[in-house]
Amino acid sequence: MKLHLVLAPLLALIAGCRSTWYDVRFVPAPLEVRVTAEGEPQAQARALLSVRGIRRAKDGQPAKVEMKLRVENMGASSVELDPASLELLAADLVPFGEPRVSPPAEPIPPGSNAVYELIFPVPGGREIDDYDLRGLTVKWDLRFGERVTPTSVIFERFAPPYDYPRTQVGLGLGFGFHH
Repeated sequence: MKLHLVLAPLLALIAGCRSTWYDVRFVPAPLEVRVTAEGEPQAQARALLSVRGIRRAKDGQPAKVEMKLRVENMGASSVELDPASLELLAADLVPFGEPRVSPPAEPIPPGSNAVYELIFPVPGGREIDDYDLRGLTVKWDLRFGERVTPTSVIFERFAPPYDYPRTQVGLGLGFGFHH
């Protein structure tokens, strides 16, 4: 039997099993923050934000931090996310790249909400290991008419209280001798 005919497909299968996500999580999930415009009691919103994870680089695309943001308008005037104000910083204050926001931000009428996918890429020339991932800070502005309210939140990296057992796969070859 030709060993390479058996091992080649097996090694290709194992190589393809690598996760598309880094093994890192952040808490709280979700994080809630109330936002008001100073001096405007009718301008109120709630933002819920979760870090979905950090996706590995693939097919020429850089690694990226993926998040979900829900903005709920709890006031009497419209509110709008300012996508240009979004910024993601690692614990060592190193910024990630300019985010992609989907769908495009539009005014949110009173009593309504909007959910956004935020994707922050690792900028060219950097690797995910260049960042201190003990925490993440997300900054953004909400506009209540002409009033702008800057907001920021901090996520901490989740460290389990003990090591979870990890699945391991091993390959072995055995040789036997017959008399």
